[in-house]
Amino acid sequence: MSIYAPEAESALLMITEAGGIVSFPGTATSAVYDGATDTWSGSPSSDATGRAVQIDSDPDRFRALGLTLANSVTLLIAALNLSVTPRPGMYITWAGITYSIKDVEAVAPDGVPIMYTVIGVV
Repeated sequence: MSIYAPEAESALLMITEAGGIVSFPGTATSAVYDGATDTWSGSPSSDATGRAVQIDSDPDRFRALGLTLANSVTLLIAALNLSVTPRPGMYITWAGITYSIKDVEAVAPDGVPIMYTVIGVV
């Protein structure tokens, strides 16, 4: 158990109150990501879901990643009770739009994530 478990619980509560549900369509439990083709291989399972809140995108971070702010979203996703670990190349559905995850940054002060900052693009 993480010493930051209370913070993870607080993050989940605040994100739940301020945000909504994010889904990871057809998440495969044994999936393997191929960065060259931007695809996953493996048998899809049912959609995983979590709690997220949309935040302002960081223009400097987008420039560093070679992305534009158009057709994109930046989310904070609570890690507690999330059955998948967000990774680049996965897809998320937020507010009825499906995005490809391009960047993930975990907030994990002791190595156990409390939440993730996820950038998705259409």
